[in-house]
Order: sequence, then C-alpha cells, then structure tokens
Amino acid sequence: RAPAPPDRSSAGKVLVIAPGFGFMATPAQLRTLVRAYGSAVICSNQHANPEEADFDMSAGILPILHEIKHHKPKAILCASKGSLYMRELWRLMEAGGHHHLKGIGYLMINAHPSL
Repeated sequence: RAPAPPDRSSAGKVLVIAPGFGFMATPAQLRTLVRAYGSAVICSNQHANPEEADFDMSAGILPILHEIKHHKPKAILCASKGSLYMRELWRLMEAGGHHHLKGIGYLMINAHPSL
C-alpha cells in the first residue's frame, strides 16, 4: 500500500477550470488532484463552453475572475477547451489592470490547437 500523500493544503489553492477538464466524463482526473492536494483543490463552477458559436468571452470570463478573487489560488489548471479561458486570463494580465492574476501558476493539459 502506498503511503498517504503529504498535506499540500498550506501550499495554496489550485483552481480547476471546469469546461474541458472532464469532471463528468473523466472523474479520475479530478480524483487524482484531490488525492494529491486534498482540500486545496477548488473546482470552478460549470462555466459555458467557450467553443460554442454564440459564446461571448468578455462575459464568460467574469465568473472565473470572481472565483480567482474569492479563492486567491496559487495555481490555475485547465484542459482542452478550458485553455480558451486561460488564454483570456493571460490576455487580461498582459493588458494590465488585473494585478491579482500575476504570481499565479498556470498549467494547461491538452491545450487547444489554436494556442
């Protein structure tokens, strides 16, 4: 039997962006994170699919920005179509005025082909 994972909750929170990460389709991915980081894992609410034809990123990113301000994660993780949200976070950071986005680690798994 493998030893219990170390307590990493003091290292800060990890915000996982829902679209593309497969909370429903591949729950093992989330279970792996929770086993490794425990209560430090914060799952974003189920946000709109940014690949939908009528999706408006300027409105769609607002709930994620709220979650970032509320939870103050040390890292943000996304996969697949969630990478479109990540790209918008980076764009906002580059544009300035979103200083709370700096100092956060960003990780994309299975990044969108347009990146």
